[in-house]
Amino acid sequence: HSCHGRCVLQDHLLAFFDQQPTSHSASEAESIEVVPWTDLEALVLVPPTGIDLHLRGGRTVSLRADSADRSLEWTADILRLAAAHAVRLLARALGGEWELVYVDEDAQLMGDG
Repeated sequence: HSCHGRCVLQDHLLAFFDQQPTSHSASEAESIEVVPWTDLEALVLVPPTGIDLHLRGGRTVSLRADSADRSLEWTADILRLAAAHAVRLLARALGGEWELVYVDEDAQLMGDG
């Protein structure tokens, strides 16, 4: 599925919007697809500015950024949100067996963690 609009990342889902205004809403674009994070199976970079999201059921959503740097930013944001959602699901599923520990990234990078 190729989307010629915009994509919005949210805590629980990706929302894709049509770039063209609708007849009853001249200023706001309407959502044309919503994809829960649980449907994301793989992310593939397509140089120089593409990102393909492989979804459950064999579907692929292709995103194109306006620059290579922007593509990397989007990739990092997508991975961060998908990982955060996965951690929340694990915490909910495992209940008392699960303890979320926050780690200082700088300390780990320097070998202190």
